[in-house]
Amino acid sequence: MSEEKQEETNESVGVDEDIQKTLDSDAALRKFLGGDKFVNDLLGIELKPVTLASLAIMQEAGCELISGKEIDAMDNVMMEILLFVYIHSEELEVLSEIISKAEDPKKAMKMRALTMGHEIQPDEIPALVNRI
Repeated sequence: MSEEKQEETNESVGVDEDIQKTLDSDAALRKFLGGDKFVNDLLGIELKPVTLASLAIMQEAGCELISGKEIDAMDNVMMEILLFVYIHSEELEVLSEIISKAEDPKKAMKMRALTMGHEIQPDEIPALVNRI
């Protein structure tokens, strides 16, 4: 079933608003991964598309999400998700500055991600984990 038809079906049967938000986010991610234009907000945070630069920054920050490592084997999944969200919501100039000028880019990036994470409420965590 096409994404548009699925959305219409969900709306016509009265799908819970939170479930609909999750379905909409999933559809946006599928569109992005399929090569379509990516415009998405995740819990009110506008995410930029994954690019070669963002992947390089994730690698420089030590983000395990791009390492091929299984989620269950990651030391701190919440930190990995925060890094992903921070890197894909911050301006490229800021990220470039951290990567190129910080004495310890991994530590600097994690500190920024943690600061941003204070705005994410505990009840939002499951949806965030599932979407990333």
